[in-house]
Amino acid sequence: MPPDASTGTGLTASTAAGKSAQIGRRRTVRPGRKPGLPPELITRIRGEHAKGESLGEIARRLNTDRVPTSQGGRRWWPSRYAPFSP
Repeated sequence: MPPDASTGTGLTASTAAGKSAQIGRRRTVRPGRKPGLPPELITRIRGEHAKGESLGEIARRLNTDRVPTSQGGRRWWPSRYAPFSP
């Protein structure tokens, strides 16, 4: 598109105004990973592990109970929450 005489950018005046308005906006959603696991879930994992349950057994139980992971996934793996075990 040839540059528009009014803006000199190839954008119409209304599009250029919209673009400049977007540049000044701050993001309200943080990029990257979601926050960690809820405290109740960490307490559950630590409690079950303290009772002698293996991390594999805990993972199977979380999958059976359909507890979503911190990233919204459907499958728990023992290595995912090893840092939360005592």
